[in-house]
Amino acid sequence: MRINVYRERFLKIRMANPQVENGHTDIANEIMEALAKVKLPGQEWQCVCVVLRKTYGWHKRQDEISYSQFTLATGISRRNVARSLKSLISKKILTSVKNDTSSTNMYRFNKDFDQWRPSVKNATSGKNRTRVVAKIGQRVVSKMTHTKETNTKETNTKEKYNVDFEKIWSKYPKRDGKKNAFNHYRATVKTEQNKLDIEKALNNYIEHTRETPIQYIKNGSTWFNNWKDWVDWVPNKSRIKPTKIGGMDALQERVAKNIKNGVYTKEEFLGDG
Repeated sequence: MRINVYRERFLKIRMANPQVENGHTDIANEIMEALAKVKLPGQEWQCVCVVLRKTYGWHKRQDEISYSQFTLATGISRRNVARSLKSLISKKILTSVKNDTSSTNMYRFNKDFDQWRPSVKNATSGKNRTRVVAKIGQRVVSKMTHTKETNTKETNTKEKYNVDFEKIWSKYPKRDGKKNAFNHYRATVKTEQNKLDIEKALNNYIEHTRETPIQYIKNGSTWFNNWKDWVDWVPNKSRIKPTKIGGMDALQERVAKNIKNGVYTKEEFLGDG
């Protein structure tokens, strides 16, 4: 019996007993309801609580709060405090103002929850995919999209590009790096004129590399990244070798040698005599 009495006294001494008259933070019910809908990482929540305590807890709109104060109040390292504050500011839940007289920033809780931009993740369940489009302070709207319909739409979009791309790709002499080649194609071929230009460019490149060993031909991913360089390509005439037809060069050499050796004259050969 005596042990139970001591236990009760010990619990009374150790039990937290906060009282409103010892200080409290006035927060509107609408803000509390909006905060209840926000999905934030734990450390970001801790930083929000510190800002609310330092501002609303002292009936202030904003307050100068150092990283060391955040660390002392939350037990979070300075590095994680900085990262959490940066994230909260980007989500427009907190705002930061540079202090002209101090290196410590002024922080303010943004009570306009319609401006908040917390990240909302997609939730998937069974065959249906639910995309949650949430605006804080308003009713959450759920848009149900069937997975099969979504996949069909994505496939049709991909095929729209693939048909034209595959036609060009099948003609290219060295088909390496198809994925990157398709990305370049999709980024640069968007009109009918672009399709005509890339086909012309490919024909020019094939003509240019007709006698080029395969190892010296550009990979597909490289060529498709710079295909526009070949649209206006013109063959270099100095590189075109004269064609020998029926051994005429050898015959001309033999005739010239015979004329020189006096076997017959030029006139006799041409039949002018």
